[in-house]
Amino acid sequence: MRNGTYRMVVFGDSIAWGQGLLEQDKFHTIVAQGLPAAAGAPPIEKTVMAHSGAIIGAGVKTPANEKPLNGEVPTSYPTILDQVAAFADSPETVDLILIDGGINDMGVGDILDPLTDTSDLQGWIETYCHVDMITLLDQVTAKFTLPTARIVVTGYYQILSEQSDRNLYNLFFKVMGVPLLNDLGEDLEGLVLAKTVKNCALFADLSAIALQNAVHEANASPAGNNRIVFVNPGFGPKNAVFANPTWVFGVNDDLDLSPQDEVVAARHAACDLDEHDPLQLLTCYRASAGHPNALGAQQYAARILAALQTA
Repeated sequence: MRNGTYRMVVFGDSIAWGQGLLEQDKFHTIVAQGLPAAAGAPPIEKTVMAHSGAIIGAGVKTPANEKPLNGEVPTSYPTILDQVAAFADSPETVDLILIDGGINDMGVGDILDPLTDTSDLQGWIETYCHVDMITLLDQVTAKFTLPTARIVVTGYYQILSEQSDRNLYNLFFKVMGVPLLNDLGEDLEGLVLAKTVKNCALFADLSAIALQNAVHEANASPAGNNRIVFVNPGFGPKNAVFANPTWVFGVNDDLDLSPQDEVVAARHAACDLDEHDPLQLLTCYRASAGHPNALGAQQYAARILAALQTA
């Protein structure tokens, strides 16, 4: 706490950033409003270092010519480790840290790709959501030493499920750069879809276990001191992309595969400013696909606030 102000810092990827959402709808904003401190003194001060596309980046060095972009523009850099290192404003005064990471290190496309080997997916989850998350949490706890400072690690969810509208899968595949299902025949198409759903469910389940294990191990260190909590957002199959009620943005079934989010125009302008590759530009325009919508952000916030109250 600094000068009577409750300080919250947000590190991570596009989910922590709040891809596609207006500021008031992002889960970190809702959390700030729901904290006990928000009901009276002290006031809340929030710093968001998270951005779209960020990787944890263990063992990776940010290229010298990379600069921070608009948070809506997907880019690996600064890595989440870079974000933590770059925070220099009195870390000992920070009261709450929200953080996530791991999914971009492995790549969403590989999770969705039906050709991804299950053992490979399991290995990536263990590496990025467990081993590298421990590296990240060790850096966080070493830097943010206030004994009462809480650290919340948020998890991921099942992107596509058996309850997603089968007629709309190809829209999402096209946006994510996954091979399309055209002309496969009904039986083969069913097998391919089933494998994609299996990958998504496996990632949701195993990443939660890996992140929880990372939190448990980091808590056991002197710097961790049992002040870290893992929060599973609790999305179910009915909340996946193109399911009902979905808590995740998809894309519209139109010629342009237009995005469904709240900040389309602003992100479009930011993409035009920072992206030059035509394919990357199209990806940037639709970057909200697969991310929590306003309902999903409310779910994240509710789970985080509940964890803070019971921990």
